[in-house]
Amino acid sequence: MSSESNDSSATPDAPKMYRVNISLPPELATQLRETAENLGLSQSALIVSLISDAMGPLHKLSQRSKSISSPDSQKRFRGQSIDVILKHVATVLKKL
Repeated sequence: MSSESNDSSATPDAPKMYRVNISLPPELATQLRETAENLGLSQSALIVSLISDAMGPLHKLSQRSKSISSPDSQKRFRGQSIDVILKHVATVLKKL
């Protein structure tokens, strides 16, 4: 996952923001777009609000159970990896 600093709209009191690129299945992208529009939010704001609460506990859990990984071992949300990723994340979330 790549990220780049995006502080063009930052004010002195605002936190520094980073741009992160993600790939979504078409049906999830449609749901994201429609939900954000219906709620009067940007897609980015909706994503941030959805993951904010879960990230703290998930990050702590991942730090306790992190395995040795490399960029080559990272799984992408594509093809056969999708089921493996969904099962792995579900298992981790049950530990929260």
